[in-house]
Amino acid sequence: MLLEKEKLVLSIALSTVSILLVIVFSDQPWILFLLLIGLVALIHYIYPRPLLFYLICALGGASAESVAIYFGKAAWHYVLPTPPLNIPIWILPIWVNAAIFMTGTASVLRNSF
Repeated sequence: MLLEKEKLVLSIALSTVSILLVIVFSDQPWILFLLLIGLVALIHYIYPRPLLFYLICALGGASAESVAIYFGKAAWHYVLPTPPLNIPIWILPIWVNAAIFMTGTASVLRNSF
């Protein structure tokens, strides 16, 4: 069983891997999507959460990003968006990864002070 601080270090490393995967596979969105889903499954092993948590984070984060892109006059855009959300499909597991990382980090910090 991993200690809380070891979980945090591992979570930081896996989040860094997610960024590296985006850099390397951004031109292959479906491969990137599958790799990130695998990474989310691995992170889930460290910080287990209910399926509803993953769905809310994925859809909520991706929807907010889609709205910002659509209505923002100077917002960013993606080269290979996936219709109908106007964002790449791999954004969904990235949002889940970010949410798991943030809640896990908050848990470690809360138990440290």
